[in-house]
Amino acid sequence: MAKQTSPFIIRLDLGNAPDIAAELGHMCVAWAAMEFRIFVLFFLITKIPIALARATFYSHYNARNRISLLRAVAGMILQTEGEPLPEMIELDRLLTKIGKTAKARNQYVHDPWGAWTKKPAAVFQMRLGGRGLLGEGTPIRKTQLFYLTNQIQAEHRQLHDLLQRVRPLLPPLRRQLDKTRFLALAFSRKELPREIRRARRPRRQPSSQE
Repeated sequence: MAKQTSPFIIRLDLGNAPDIAAELGHMCVAWAAMEFRIFVLFFLITKIPIALARATFYSHYNARNRISLLRAVAGMILQTEGEPLPEMIELDRLLTKIGKTAKARNQYVHDPWGAWTKKPAAVFQMRLGGRGLLGEGTPIRKTQLFYLTNQIQAEHRQLHDLLQRVRPLLPPLRRQLDKTRFLALAFSRKELPREIRRARRPRRQPSSQE
């Protein structure tokens, strides 16, 4: 940490800044609703038993992995003949935005909070990540949290609206998936061993006609 001219303390709570504490709480509630919406979309797309869907989704303990999980299963369903549907393209872009929002949220949740001894209402956070020799003190204001909460809620509404449009498309799209129990692989001929490339399929014997 850079040497400071005025002493500060690391806060164990934000009782010294109740307005900021309240906005931080609103932001955490909004984000929890966002992750639940991601789970609902994961469940509706896969249509696996909800207990298994819950166990699968919540076994991933961070937003990045949960977003990646949704993106992976959605890519299997929201496509025709190997090409993504417009709804999949929209979902992919929205999940990218949500992922960036998650990073902003993580700073407020994981970085420690501090306050000046002589001015305890002026709170800040200690940004200790990164490769630099010195950490960074970042003042935090109520409006920053307010705008982030609004951003989370706006993206939540976009995800909800997209879900309503995607939902009727899902049953026929799921039926397009291969129902076999085999893992299908595709190779180009140049990726196959020479002996296999040269091998020819046996000719089909003509059926006898009565």
